Amino acid sequence: MSLTLDEVRNIKFRMAKRSGYEVLDVDEFVDQVEASFEQLLEENANLKRQVDSLKSTADATAESQQPQQPAAPQPVAQPAPQPQGNEPDVERIVVTTASEASPAVVRLVQVSTEHAEQILNEAKEESAKMKAEAERTAKQLTTDATTRAERVESEARVNAERIRSEAQNNAERLNQDAETKRRELFGELEKQRDQLAASVSDLRKFESDFRQNLTNELRSHIDHLSAGKAEPPSAPAVLNELGRDSENGAANGPSNGQPNRGVQDGGQQDTPSDTPRLDALLGEQS
Repeated sequence: MSLTLDEVRNIKFRMAKRSGYEVLDVDEFVDQVEASFEQLLEENANLKRQVDSLKSTADATAESQQPQQPAAPQPVAQPAPQPQGNEPDVERIVVTTASEASPAVVRLVQVSTEHAEQILNEAKEESAKMKAEAERTAKQLTTDATTRAERVESEARVNAERIRSEAQNNAERLNQDAETKRRELFGELEKQRDQLAASVSDLRKFESDFRQNLTNELRSHIDHLSAGKAEPPSAPAVLNELGRDSENGAANGPSNGQPNRGVQDGGQQDTPSDTPRLDALLGEQS
């Protein structure tokens, strides 16, 4: 497929998402290709003008020689026969002259024709070479851009998969850590609860035992006090006689109008004694 100058000027490249070619470099290369292509076309046009000029010069030279020679048909440029088989596509310029033309004219026409053919062939070869080079470069750029885009896409896909896998692993690890900490915390709380429950149970048992022991001890003392006697089993004879006199005095009442012996002269009461019954007995005997 041939490549024209307009196609070179209007070519557009797709923008790569990441790691593509530099836009400025691609534009600069396309500008260089455009300038080279345009220069080649100008040189080709100049060569064609030179060929036309050589043809005109040859015609003018032939006409200047006509007054000295019989009239002869004008040189006619005939296209070269079409190439057959695998012959190269080379354009040949054939210029014929009259048989009566001078050798100088014939030689001049021959040299001009050969020179024009050589220039034209070189221009076509250079044009084909530059065109092939431009197509090869464009194809290479396209291939490189496609390869780079595919590589970037593959790397992006691998990175995305790696990031997703790492995020999933981190999430699972965090969940496992949280579950482990939750179990440890609940286990510690349950252990403390059991310890507190055991302490409360011990305190309640201690309180119950203490109350039971205290109750039993108090009941034992009460029973002992109820069953026991504070008075000794054998009393002195004096105490027995004093008891009988007290009973008799209580039955007869106070006699002779004498005041109580417990009050001494001067109206002062005796000092209390630690043995009031013994003191009373001694007072009655005196």
